[in-house]
Amino acid sequence: MHKSINTSLTTIIRSFLLSLCCFFVIQYSYAQTKALDTPFAQGYVVTINGDTIRGFIDSHNWVTNPSKIFFKEKATAAFTSFTPLTCKGFGVDGNVYESATVQLEVSPHNISELKPDRELHLENKTAFLETIVKGTKALYSLKNGENNEQYYIKNNDGFELLIYKRYIKEKDGQSSIASNTRYVNQLALYLQDYHDVQARLINTNYTKSSLKSLFIAYYEATKGKMAFAKTSEKVSVTFGIMAGISFNKLTLTSDSFSDLQGSNFKQSVGTAIGGSLGLIVPNTKKRWSLQNDLLLASYKVTSSVNDYVDKDKFTIRDITFAYTYLKLTNMVRYTHPIQEGFVFINAGIFNGVVLAETNKLVKKTHLFTLDRTEESEAIQGTRKHEQGFSVGIGGQYKKYSLELRNESGNGMSDFVNLSSKTNRLNLLFSYSF
Repeated sequence: MHKSINTSLTTIIRSFLLSLCCFFVIQYSYAQTKALDTPFAQGYVVTINGDTIRGFIDSHNWVTNPSKIFFKEKATAAFTSFTPLTCKGFGVDGNVYESATVQLEVSPHNISELKPDRELHLENKTAFLETIVKGTKALYSLKNGENNEQYYIKNNDGFELLIYKRYIKEKDGQSSIASNTRYVNQLALYLQDYHDVQARLINTNYTKSSLKSLFIAYYEATKGKMAFAKTSEKVSVTFGIMAGISFNKLTLTSDSFSDLQGSNFKQSVGTAIGGSLGLIVPNTKKRWSLQNDLLLASYKVTSSVNDYVDKDKFTIRDITFAYTYLKLTNMVRYTHPIQEGFVFINAGIFNGVVLAETNKLVKKTHLFTLDRTEESEAIQGTRKHEQGFSVGIGGQYKKYSLELRNESGNGMSDFVNLSSKTNRLNLLFSYSF
C-alpha cells in the first residue's frame, strides 16, 4: 500500500516538474524573442498616387477582410496605418488586396435566420477586396462575416457584385430554402468568349474554390494570361529519424495476485529508434503542427521479493517483464521561434503493439532441507496493446532537435483487478529532412 502511494507521488512529482520546466522554457523563449517574434511580414502598399512602397505589414491571417493595415518601411521603424480610402491596395504573405467601393448584400445568411424575402438588400461599402484571379477577367472576394463571403468581378465600370441569396420559399403551407442565383447569368455574360462557359456553369457553386476553377478554366481555354491567381496554403510535411533512451518504471497494484504482491520494480533504461512525420497546419505561421512518431521501443524491468519467515523457511520471487513495442505516437505541437531555432511543446496519445515479450516468474522455495524452483508466467495472459498519454518539451536548431517526453501508459495487464501502470521519461534526438 505504502509503495503504491510512494510510486503515485513520484509520478505526480515528475509530471509536475516536467510541466514546470515547459512553463519556464516558454516564458524564457518569449522574453528572448519578443522583439523578433513580430506579426509583421514582408509586403508592399500601393499609395493613392500609384507608387509601390515595400516594407513590412502587420499580417494576422485575417478571418475577414481587414478594414485597416499597419505598415512600416523598415523592421525597426514606426508603423503607419492605411485604410481602403488612403491607399489603392497592398500585398502580403502571397495575398493581394485592392481598395474598392462596392455593393454588399446584407440579408441574413445563416439558415436559422433566413426569411421569406427574395429581394436584395444592398449597401455601399469601401473595403479591401481580396484578389482571387487577376487578368483581363478578374475575380475578387469580400468576407463580411465568418460564413458570409461575397464575390465580385471587375469591368470598365468598376466592381460588380455576383448576386447570390438564399431565402425561405413558402408554397402550399410548406417552407423550403430557395436561392437567387443571378450570378450564373452574370458570369455567362462576363465570360462569353469562353465557348464552354454554359456547360461549366452548371457545376459552378458560389464558393471560392468553385469560382476560381471556372476562371482558371476560362484562361486555359482562351489562352489568356493571368496576372495573379491566389494559391491556398497547403499542409507542409516534414520527415525525420529519431533515436533515444527511456527511463522506465512499472507499477503493479492488486490484492488478488499473491505472487505479484510486494513487487517493486526498479527503474530501468530502454531504447527507442524510428522515424517521424510532421504535418504543419496551414495559415498558422508554422506554429501548429501534428507530430506523428513511429518508434521501435524496448524496456526491461525486474523485481525480487523475499518472503522470509526464518532461515529454514523462505520464498524468493524473481519477476521479469521485458517488452519490445512498435509504438505510434500522435501529438499536437506548438512551436515558438527563438533566434536560429525554436522550442516546442506537444501533447497527445500513443499506441504500442507488442512485438516481443518476456513475462516470467521464478519462485525459489526453501523449506528446511528442501529447495524447489518453479518457473511460470508472472501474468497469465497479458495485453498485447498498450495505450497512454504523452507530453513533451524540446528545442530544435537547424535540422537537429532534442526532446524530453513523459509517457503514462496502461501497461500489460488485461485484468480488472490487476492495475499495471507504466511511466517513461524519454530523451529523444532527431534529425529532420
